[in-house]
Amino acid sequence: MKADQFYKGLSLFILISIVLYIGLSFAVKLYPYLDLFIASNVFFILYCVVLFYLSRMTAQSKIKNQFIHLILYNVFIKIILSFLIIFIYFKITTPQDKLFIVPFILCYFVYSIYETHFMSKMAKTSR
Repeated sequence: MKADQFYKGLSLFILISIVLYIGLSFAVKLYPYLDLFIASNVFFILYCVVLFYLSRMTAQSKIKNQFIHLILYNVFIKIILSFLIIFIYFKITTPQDKLFIVPFILCYFVYSIYETHFMSKMAKTSR
């Protein structure tokens, strides 16, 4: 996958996350958690960019298992960082209800779908 394709896809998924947030906000009161939504988007955008370039490097590596190791490390690191973000947000803002988690989970799933998409393309091109 080329960088321009990656950034076009990333832009599409940013738009999808925004549309989903706005749509969910009509059904559930999520506006108090706009700050977490924005922070989550920034985090996952940066995470995807770093992961894209690491994927490119490992997919082209002569060490065959390096890309598979990246996938495994990605899952572990992403879960730990996600818990950390939620923990810090909770400690700083002490949200009034449990709905604060919804914007984060929305971003987590949207960007996880995109990660799976571009990493599977990278895996196919590395063969």
